[in-house]
Amino acid sequence: MKVTLEWRELSVDLRKEIASQVTDETSLTKIARDANYEVKAAVASNANTPTEILARLAKIDDCRIKMGVAENANASADTLSKLAKYEDYRVKSRVARNANTSTETLEKLAKDEDYIVKRGVASNVNTSEETLEALAEDENASVRREVVKNPKTPEGAIVMLCKDQSNYVKNEARDRIIRSVEDSL
Repeated sequence: MKVTLEWRELSVDLRKEIASQVTDETSLTKIARDANYEVKAAVASNANTPTEILARLAKIDDCRIKMGVAENANASADTLSKLAKYEDYRVKSRVARNANTSTETLEKLAKDEDYIVKRGVASNVNTSEETLEALAEDENASVRREVVKNPKTPEGAIVMLCKDQSNYVKNEARDRIIRSVEDSL
């Protein structure tokens, strides 16, 4: 005897779990049409969700869904650029950390009022040297510390941060200089 389950009869929790674990693109496309926002958010966070579905999900006005798309490695630079305009810092900070975010979008996000967004920009390896130099002068110490950690940060900015008012930024910069000198010897 064959038993068939109706998708809509499954609990939301079970549908979310399935949405987060499915690897088949056709199934993900169908699940993305679910009426429940939590299920859609699970699809948005799924590493197997195709770029086209992520672009469609990003248009839905729900922060949880937008956050899932923003941190998904399959999100396109175009979709991330659009999400960077969303007002919620949680979405923008995820866009700022995504490796697919364009240099241009990162440059705009570096001017955001929220330090969490700027910290994400400072940590992204796609951030330009010019933007990193500007962020090296940010008022927030955690932003400056992320600048020190970014491998693309120019040496001059690192040397400047060795004199930072914050001990943890200063120490991080000095440690980076020491590692650099040791590697060159």
